[in-house]
Amino acid sequence: MGEIHDVTINSDDEILILHQIYVFKRRKIRKYSYLLKQFEASSASMQFKRNKTSIYNEWPNRKGDRSCQVIIGDRAAYINFNAIYLGIANMDFNRRPFIEGEVYVLNLTKQTVTLMYDDRGCDLISPNAELLGKYYKKLTNLILELNRPEITQRLQVGS
Repeated sequence: MGEIHDVTINSDDEILILHQIYVFKRRKIRKYSYLLKQFEASSASMQFKRNKTSIYNEWPNRKGDRSCQVIIGDRAAYINFNAIYLGIANMDFNRRPFIEGEVYVLNLTKQTVTLMYDDRGCDLISPNAELLGKYYKKLTNLILELNRPEITQRLQVGS
């Protein structure tokens, strides 16, 4: 994840991080959680939200089902991304520290979204196909062979 991060995020980029988790009854995202410790408290802006409906449409709403979200905004220079990526990767192995739920990294400067789903990889999304083409050329060694033909076709880049 470090190589992808180095290519896609600069220290002066404006970043929003959306963290959302499924919770039951009174559980919630706490202000002293591992994820929130990775930000410089003086510069980060945080907004917490609780939903009484499930974040997943396919799950029927049961009494007590809820989702919690926190949106954190800051400059990339003030965020400890290595610790965040480590926490996401550790979730599958139940190692500490870990970050439960989904963490979306929105780069407002470059208009990209990065979702590291586990220790095996991540998705990089952007409405700017030209920018994704540049990233594809720099990170071509990290693209799965299974997905390479589709990505090459959609981005219209030579392999």
